[in-house]
Amino acid sequence: MANEIKISIIVPVHNTAKYLRKCIESLINQTLKDIEIICVNDGSIDNSLEIIKEYVNIDKRISIISQENLGPGAARNAGIKLAKGEYLGFVDSDDFIDLTMFEKLYTKAKLYNSDVVIVGIYLYDTNNGRYWTFRDANIYRTFSNEGVFTAAEHPVLLQYVGIWDKIYRREFVIYHSLSVPEGCLYEDVLFPIMAYVLAAKISLIDEPLYYYRKFSGHSIVDREIKEVGHKIDFLKSIKDTKDFLIEQNVYQHFQKDFLMYQFRQINFHQRNLPDYKNYKLFMTTLRNYLDQSDYEIAFLFDFGRSYKKYLKYLKKGKYISAYLNMKLRSLFKKDSLWIKFRLPKTNIEIKIKRRKHNFNLQLQRQEWISTELAKINSNLENIFNKLNEFNKYWKD
Repeated sequence: MANEIKISIIVPVHNTAKYLRKCIESLINQTLKDIEIICVNDGSIDNSLEIIKEYVNIDKRISIISQENLGPGAARNAGIKLAKGEYLGFVDSDDFIDLTMFEKLYTKAKLYNSDVVIVGIYLYDTNNGRYWTFRDANIYRTFSNEGVFTAAEHPVLLQYVGIWDKIYRREFVIYHSLSVPEGCLYEDVLFPIMAYVLAAKISLIDEPLYYYRKFSGHSIVDREIKEVGHKIDFLKSIKDTKDFLIEQNVYQHFQKDFLMYQFRQINFHQRNLPDYKNYKLFMTTLRNYLDQSDYEIAFLFDFGRSYKKYLKYLKKGKYISAYLNMKLRSLFKKDSLWIKFRLPKTNIEIKIKRRKHNFNLQLQRQEWISTELAKINSNLENIFNKLNEFNKYWKD
């Protein structure tokens, strides 16, 4: 019966065989057992499909949808149509999750009858296995303490966008006819913002339980670097989101936080544009949907002098000036010890010691930090040794 499935987990899969087993293992071993796992094979040409079929024989909660390569948006929508769970969740096939994640999300959802429940995120470095928390811990702690809230009460939510760090009540998704944009990357911007704005009850778990893999070559960010046109997908997602907020007559209410999210992202999307032609296309596309009120608010953000200069160039359409300024800044670096300038198209770097800098004081501070870190490490080792002795005592 449909009501026996608490969460439908939708996994778009496209050529991620290298990471797929770890992803699926983290799903089938969830402490919440009443789930279904819908793997949408989006035209994979590696052995991803064979891996999914292998796990279908192991766990009957897994089902497969196979389609031609239509992109992650179409894959997510295909999963939504097939889903029978009380709630919907999305996990990217190169990511993985804590084994308690969906049980904790579902428990919180039932406690408050939430339309949307959010969880914290770890960024996971594929190269070295290290991970670190993502987003503002203080904001998450505040939301968690409130129990249940709305986006209207906390517009800052629009600065924290992602489709896979949440579960969504399926009836809520169906009632509002929510679907994921298709045929583009950055399809995961509009959907969660629509859910935020339309949800009557949102709750949050102040604990990072989702591991978002970096440097795998399969994430949106990795794919965008390889294909410049995907940067325009990001701007399209921003434009579609603005149009939605205007249609809902809430744009002014969310405008500041929406623009804050947007301009924080802009620098990343522009810094690796290969040439002026693509830079101009990006700037022209961005400028076409900003209005006077957007500029007035954006000028208030404390992002530094270079940001203010950038906004002035953008508003006046001075794309060449903005492009040259960006390229020069990419060659210039400054820290507490040096001013560095890299010669264009080379790895040659000129280093100049900063004036009026107390190098002896700098060394003393570095030695003090090293000493304190060593003390902390020693204390931690003592604590762990005591815990091991305590555990051994109780086992005996």
